[in-house]
Amino acid sequence: MNEIELNFVSLFQQSRGGTIYRKIITDSSSFKEKESFRTRLPAHKGAVQWDLFDISFEEREGYEAYVFDYTENPILAVHMIYRELLLVLGSNTSDVNYYTPEKAIRLKEVCFIVERFDEGNAEVIVRPYYLKSKKLFGFLLEHKFSLKDEQPFNKKTQIRSYSLDKSGRPNVFFYKDKKQILDRFLKETLYPLLSKSDLDFNTKFTTLSAEKLDVKTYIVGGGKTATSQFMGIKSNGPYRRLDANPRYLFVFSEQTRTLARDIYTGLTGKLFPGQFSGLDEMFSLPIYKDIVEHHLVTKFNEQSILDIENQVCKLKSSYPQDKIMLVAVLPRGFKGVDSAFDAYGHIKLMALKNNTYCQVVTEDTFFEKNKLKWSISNIGLQIFSKLGGAPWLVKPAKSSCLIFGIGSVQEMEHGNIKKYTAYTVCLDSSGDFKYIKPLSTSDNEESYLESLKNNLSQVMSSEESGRYSSLVLHLPYKISRKEIDVIKDVVSELKKETCEVIVVRMNTKHKFLGFSAHNTCVPYESSYIQLSRSEFLVWPEGLQYGKEVLNKRISEPLYIDFIESKENWETKKECLQDILNLTGANWRGFNSKALPISILYSRLIAKFMKEFSHLENVSDMSIVSADSVAPWFL
Repeated sequence: MNEIELNFVSLFQQSRGGTIYRKIITDSSSFKEKESFRTRLPAHKGAVQWDLFDISFEEREGYEAYVFDYTENPILAVHMIYRELLLVLGSNTSDVNYYTPEKAIRLKEVCFIVERFDEGNAEVIVRPYYLKSKKLFGFLLEHKFSLKDEQPFNKKTQIRSYSLDKSGRPNVFFYKDKKQILDRFLKETLYPLLSKSDLDFNTKFTTLSAEKLDVKTYIVGGGKTATSQFMGIKSNGPYRRLDANPRYLFVFSEQTRTLARDIYTGLTGKLFPGQFSGLDEMFSLPIYKDIVEHHLVTKFNEQSILDIENQVCKLKSSYPQDKIMLVAVLPRGFKGVDSAFDAYGHIKLMALKNNTYCQVVTEDTFFEKNKLKWSISNIGLQIFSKLGGAPWLVKPAKSSCLIFGIGSVQEMEHGNIKKYTAYTVCLDSSGDFKYIKPLSTSDNEESYLESLKNNLSQVMSSEESGRYSSLVLHLPYKISRKEIDVIKDVVSELKKETCEVIVVRMNTKHKFLGFSAHNTCVPYESSYIQLSRSEFLVWPEGLQYGKEVLNKRISEPLYIDFIESKENWETKKECLQDILNLTGANWRGFNSKALPISILYSRLIAKFMKEFSHLENVSDMSIVSADSVAPWFL
């Protein structure tokens, strides 16, 4: 059994406590008194009944003394450790640079500046934490690079954060570099500060047993299985071919004429045969001159979008039985430039309105022919998938299981929320895309939540009576507490003996990291560790057994939290396996596997919704469903 070192160090003194002062609260909606902490504690020592109290750490009128033991309430204990950490730091006379964020009390973190640069500061964040799976109190440590105000995110800042190596390439030793920084900080900074206090700690990271999920298995043509999507399709063809003939419209400017020609010849398999044998040979998707039209654009602006729309409509009218694929090749200067005309957004929106398949390629990304060489297979993959083909599926752990990826977007104006929007991406546990459905849109939070509840209940109820025995909701971590409460209400009303309903929240941006004993410090792919009864870290990427050589930067682990946590262990493990599997079901690229598509697709849609909302006369977000051309967002 392998072990993974968590970025957590434990305190030597675990059995701790002290006198606090508390006042019982009978109305939970009442305001908390200033500088107090609200939580639940036993009504008296050994009592079964727990009551809500406001806690003070100094004597206060109306408060009673209570001898508190850390094991009674780990949440309160973590708060007390944080207070003690601030007291120790406040009495320290050595030259240590640190600060507490504005929301420090809620976040419970102290940021230590370990190195200053022109672009910003390298920092180590220290957070008191209770590791439930080990029943240990201690500190989580996280390294980050904090940008200065107005400092753009660029190659140099990515080097500072260790995402890129010193030469500007993806940093394959990301894990090793992070561990060395944290080890050095522990020994040279944090230990000297706390070693003579009650917060003295073990300078070695805490190890957790690492279990292994099954390796992802892909289902390709003829129901054959493979461990590589690309090789599986190359040998057996795609899982599901197109049900109609394609016809292509290439749109480009004089500046991008050569790039458009390269994309076309690349898709035929003639330009880079060693990298991509072509749409026809790979996916049985024909592409040849007789079914390819082109349209030259003088300048990408509103008028040119109308002209492109007219060309699309003419093709649809002339070839009503064919599937029209618009391939737009944009010149440099449109992508990510605030002052530029949003040609990308307008073309995508126009295509959606006309139920037309669309692939946009930008010169910014492929200004060098060599970059197109290594991406042409992914462009072909996206075109095939958008047209309705299924290149591959994944072998599921939970059969007859339907998954809803829930997404939400908040449109801001002058720091306030202008509009709330929610939607769901539906797919099954094999990664087969089903549909997108808007759930709620409103400028009023109360009506938004009410509509979210009603529509989500309606969508799930319609599926519950079908052929699925499990309905699983995948939530992004940024979803609000009020939205989660609404979703939990829907789930509790829907749960029946014949159909289980499970809610899982996940995130790639979190405070955890883990290190293996390998000299790269990278854990093995498909490894997972358990943080608590409901929380897990899963590595969708990592070392390969028998092939421990890194040729790419390995992403950070996926944080997974079962919201209700009433599921048995076998059900949880099946859910973890399906989440891992869905990281390999991404039809945007052959090697994309850091995020499950239930969450990734929701993020992509959110990005487009924000972009569309800024375009003229776009207020009805029901357009994102566009069932006839989904998955349009790839």
